[in-house]
Amino acid sequence: MSPPLSDADRIDADAAFVPVHIAVLTVSDTRTKDDDVSGDTLVKRIEEAGHILCARTILPDDEMRIRAQLKTWIADPRCDVVISTGGTGLTGRGRLQVELLARRLAAEEPCDVLYTTPRRRTQESAAVA
Repeated sequence: MSPPLSDADRIDADAAFVPVHIAVLTVSDTRTKDDDVSGDTLVKRIEEAGHILCARTILPDDEMRIRAQLKTWIADPRCDVVISTGGTGLTGRGRLQVELLARRLAAEEPCDVLYTTPRRRTQESAAVA
């Protein structure tokens, strides 16, 4: 486990560290709890940074199920942040991008920040196709 950040490593050394409660969603038609490497990596980094994992699940690439789960976590006062991973496979179902759904949800549900970014695997998948 990595040591906690020192005051010198923080953006504002005068501000006290406040852990946030983070939910992790893996979108995959093929991953399970036993082989969800990206979800495991996120959980490890969340905990090593001193934050709290408040929820974690793996869902198939199904818009309605993803939407329902995200809305549940957005409404949960014990959940400060949602991080999603996956959903970038080469199959037709794998092309559903959580980022697009997140933008639509942001229009429906109040949220403080919405950050999305193209991922390397998306670009690699496009290059293979």
